[in-house]
Amino acid sequence: MIKKTILALATALLFAAAAQAQPFLELPSVIGDGMVLQADDMATIWGWCDPNTEVTIQTSWGEKTVVKSDFSSLWKARVQTPKGSFEPQSITVTTRRKVSRTIKDVLIGQVWLCTGQSNMNWSAAHGIKDTDDILTNPSVRLFTVPKKASAWPLDDVKGRWSACEGEDSRWFSAVGLFFGAKLAAELGEPVGLVNASWGGTPVEVWGNRNTFLHDADAAASWKQSRYSSRQGWNLGTAFNGMIAPISNMAAAGAIWYQGEANRANADLYAKEFSMMISDWRAAFGRELPFCFVQIAPKEYGGGDVQGALVREQQEQVARTVSRAWMVNISDTVEDFKDIHPKHKRKVGERLAVCALAEVYGKQVPKHKSPSYASMEVKKNRIVVSFSDAEGGLVCVGDAIEGLEIGDGSSFYPAQGMIQGDKMVVWSNQVRKPAAVRYCFGLYKGNVTDTAGNPLLPFRSDSPFSTTPAVKNTAASAKAAPGLVQVSCAASEVRTLKEKANFFTNRPYPLADVPKSLEGLKFVAHEGISQQPHVVRITSPEGGVVRILARNNKRTVEALKGWTADPSLSLKYTTRDPSKPGIMNVWTRSFKKGESVTIEMTDFPGATVIAPEIELR
Repeated sequence: MIKKTILALATALLFAAAAQAQPFLELPSVIGDGMVLQADDMATIWGWCDPNTEVTIQTSWGEKTVVKSDFSSLWKARVQTPKGSFEPQSITVTTRRKVSRTIKDVLIGQVWLCTGQSNMNWSAAHGIKDTDDILTNPSVRLFTVPKKASAWPLDDVKGRWSACEGEDSRWFSAVGLFFGAKLAAELGEPVGLVNASWGGTPVEVWGNRNTFLHDADAAASWKQSRYSSRQGWNLGTAFNGMIAPISNMAAAGAIWYQGEANRANADLYAKEFSMMISDWRAAFGRELPFCFVQIAPKEYGGGDVQGALVREQQEQVARTVSRAWMVNISDTVEDFKDIHPKHKRKVGERLAVCALAEVYGKQVPKHKSPSYASMEVKKNRIVVSFSDAEGGLVCVGDAIEGLEIGDGSSFYPAQGMIQGDKMVVWSNQVRKPAAVRYCFGLYKGNVTDTAGNPLLPFRSDSPFSTTPAVKNTAASAKAAPGLVQVSCAASEVRTLKEKANFFTNRPYPLADVPKSLEGLKFVAHEGISQQPHVVRITSPEGGVVRILARNNKRTVEALKGWTADPSLSLKYTTRDPSKPGIMNVWTRSFKKGESVTIEMTDFPGATVIAPEIELR
C-alpha cells in the first residue's frame, strides 16, 4: 500500500513538473528582424510554442489577433498589412505563459522569390558584370534559403534577413538584385528578395514529390534521368527542403530561371514546369504569379537542338499557364560556350518590367517579345505573321540570322526580308516550301521589335504550332473547326473556366484551366462507374477536334488515332483535394462530315471541347 502511494505521488510530481516545464516560443527564420512583409495583404505570421496555448500577435500599425497553438505546437495567425512604406514597423508575439518575442525593423513592401538553377544563383562574386550600382541599396532586403534537399517537407530553414550591402549582396543572385532594384525604384516601396536557387537542379526536384510520382510520364522519365542517381536528390527534395519551409509567407510572386538541366527530357518540360507551378501555388495558397526566363542558346557539342526544344516548351508554358509570363534574353549572350552569360542586367530588368506590367498593371514600354503566329505559302516563299509585333520588326545587321526553310523532309539555310510586322522567307534550294524556322538551335538571332525586344525563336512545324504548315489561309481556317456535333447521354454544354463543374452528377469544379482553353465550350456528362461512357463526335467542317481525357492504359486503348498533348492539361477537384483529376488534351484530324465514336471505361470518360458545340 505504501509502495502504491509513493508511486502515485511520484507520478503526480512528474506530471506537475512537466506542466511547469520551461515555456518556449519559436519563430521561423523568415519571420525575423529586418524582414519585408508583403504589403496590403493578409500575411501569415506563424511559429511554435507550448501545445494548446493562446498566442497574441500585436503589430505596431494597430493589428491585434489571438490564436491558439495545436497539439503539434504549431500556431498561425493572419494579419492585415498596410500599404508599402519605408517606415520601420514591429511585430510582438506573446504566449499565455508570458514568453514574448518582438520582431524589429520590419518594412512593408513587395516580397518576391528568386528561384531556379545556377543562372539565378550566380552573383557578383561569380563574375557577373555591371553590378556595382546594385550591391548597396537601402530599398532592398535579402534572405537566402540554404541549399538543402530533404525527403520530407521541412518546417524551417537556417537563414536571416539582411540589408542589401557588403558580402550579403555580393553573394546574392545578380538577376534578383537587378530585378529588385528596378522594382523598388518604379514602385517606390521596399522590396524583399528571397533567394531559393540551386545550380544544376532539374525541375523534378522543385515540384511536389506526390504530383510527379503519380504522373506516369514524369515518374518514368525520372527513373531514366542521370540526376536520379545523385545521392540526396529525388523527386521533390528541393521543394521539401527549400520551398515548403517558407510557403506560409505571403509573396507577390516568383521569378524563375531554369531549364538547362532538363535538356535530356526536353519534350516533358512544359508539362513538368506547369506541374511545378501548380504545386507551388497549392503550397502558398494563392495563384502565385511567375515571371520566368527563356534559357539562352549554348553550345553543348553538336549544337543546341535540345536547348531549342526546352525554349519551345517554355514558350508553351507562357501561352497556356495563367499568370505566367516569359522573357527572352538571347541577346545577352557573348559566348555560346558559356552556360552562364555574364550580363544579367537585361535579364533582371526585363523580369521587373514584366512584373510591373502584368502583376502591378503599370504603364511600361513594350515588354512582350514578338512571337510566331502563322505562316502562308506564296509560290516558293513563306510569309510569316507574328503576335506582339505592333510597330514592326527590325533586323539588327545586314541579314537575318538563323533562318531555315523546309520542303517536308529536310531544312536548308534561308534568306529573309522584313515587311513591317511580317517576314518573307525563301531559299534557292527549296521550290515548294512547307515549313520555316528561326533560331531553332545554336543561334543568337538578330531580329527585334522597335522597342528592342528579341523575336522569340520558332518553328512552324512545332507540335504546339497553332497554325500548321498549309498552302493558304483558307485551308488554315479549316484546321480548327468552330462547330462540333456531339451525341452523349446525360450531358449538357458548359463553358471552360475556373470552378465550372466538370460533371453533371458530381460537384467536381475545374481548376488550372490554361489560358488557351478558357471560354471554349465543353460537354459535361456523368462521371461513370460501371457502364462504358460512349460519345459520338461529328465534325461538319472537318479539321482538328480536341477532347479532354486522362492519359492511362484504358484511355490509350480507347483513343487509338488520337494524339495526347503533354503540355496542355487541366484539373478537376475531387473529394480529396490532394488528389485532383488531371485531364490532358487529345487531338485528331477529321475529314469534312466525318463521325467517330469513342467508348471508354475510364471514370472521367472523354469530354469534347470546341468553340461551338451542338449537342444531339
